[in-house]
Amino acid sequence: MLQNHFKFILRSFARNKSHTFLNLFGLTSGLIVFIIISLYTNYEFSFDQHNERLDSIHRVYKADKDNYYKGSNKFAVTPGPLAKALIDEFPEVQTATRITSWGNTLIKANDVVFMEPTINLSDPATFDIFSFEAVAGELSTFLKEKNEVVLSESIAIKYFGSTDVLGEVVYFRNKDPMIISGDFKDMPKNSHFVMEVVFNFDGVMEINNQNTSRWGNSSYHTFLLLNESADPESLQEKLPELRAKYADDPIVDGGQETEYFLQPMGEVHFTEGILFDIAPSASPQNLYIYLSIAFMVLIIASINYVNLTTAKAINRTKEIGIKKVVGAQSGSLVFQFLLESFLIVFVSLLLSILILLIILPLFSQFIDRPLSLDFSTPSLWLFLLALSFGLSILAGLYPSWVLTSFKPVAALKGKGEIRQRGGLFRNALVVFQSKLLVIV
Repeated sequence: MLQNHFKFILRSFARNKSHTFLNLFGLTSGLIVFIIISLYTNYEFSFDQHNERLDSIHRVYKADKDNYYKGSNKFAVTPGPLAKALIDEFPEVQTATRITSWGNTLIKANDVVFMEPTINLSDPATFDIFSFEAVAGELSTFLKEKNEVVLSESIAIKYFGSTDVLGEVVYFRNKDPMIISGDFKDMPKNSHFVMEVVFNFDGVMEINNQNTSRWGNSSYHTFLLLNESADPESLQEKLPELRAKYADDPIVDGGQETEYFLQPMGEVHFTEGILFDIAPSASPQNLYIYLSIAFMVLIIASINYVNLTTAKAINRTKEIGIKKVVGAQSGSLVFQFLLESFLIVFVSLLLSILILLIILPLFSQFIDRPLSLDFSTPSLWLFLLALSFGLSILAGLYPSWVLTSFKPVAALKGKGEIRQRGGLFRNALVVFQSKLLVIV
């Protein structure tokens, strides 16, 4: 029986080439837009999720009273002594680190001078707080000495052609020797910050004669790891005590000039209005808007399919009438039309995937996001299967009901009831579709 259904459906597609092409074109276009936007939003929402202790990692930012810049008084940069003070004063803080970035720095390695667009200075605790995978050396020994540097895997290969770089020397600004204490797997691109060349924070600051002990100098990003039993809200309430004890800048009558805040690391990428952040942020509202547009485009494509199918229904009434006269049950006919819908959707999905494999690399380069279809991921297969079945039912259920619900005599005459049913519903869909297009 199933084989007969397939044969009949394929013959129907062959007889109605233009109708089949329009259905394929509409659904394929809708699926391409839907999948691209879904990949993009899923990528953005995945930021920093690779960190194993994400729930315990917090970023510290500050708000300066009456110090507004570009409409905001919130700053991601904090004083140099803050990290140590947090560790010393609050037992719930397991460790803390400072990170800063410098641009366009000369690095000499293996007798070749490289101009690195970005380097980072960091405390060793960075490798305890965030999830890294060591390629050479032990994470626990990274940057333990002031004259040390660690490299990402790709940078190690770029400098030395190998990841076996322990003990090798690179020259900071082409003059100060730094010993490589390890290298690590390249950080995922969906990290709030991505480090490749990381020098010991205190070592470079001493080389440059920079004083990092002043509370009035806010130039560094502070991240901390809380104990599992710690309450971030309770710690937040204690931060004014820290500020009053350590800070050497004025405190005014209306409250402290500077107030510190803890922010869960999982929220950092989606926080707007905090200046001098280590990396650009994303707007969650915009991401939800993009996702809504993706669903609207998919619904519009489905409506087009339903409209074209019901409009074509008048030409299939005699076919249905004959099948009913010879004993075909309504359930069998519904299955046939749902199967037809599934085949259209399945072929559209295959076409959209083939097209995406061609255009995704270009689109990824354009938006500077490494989007891809990773077929080794079970979640992708589940997503595609759910999309296929869901869209097949959404697009095929009503046409199959229209085509199978009228009586054989009316079907053989090919007029009357089906014109009214299909026409009214198509008109409603056209109105609904036009409203969606206005929104999109």
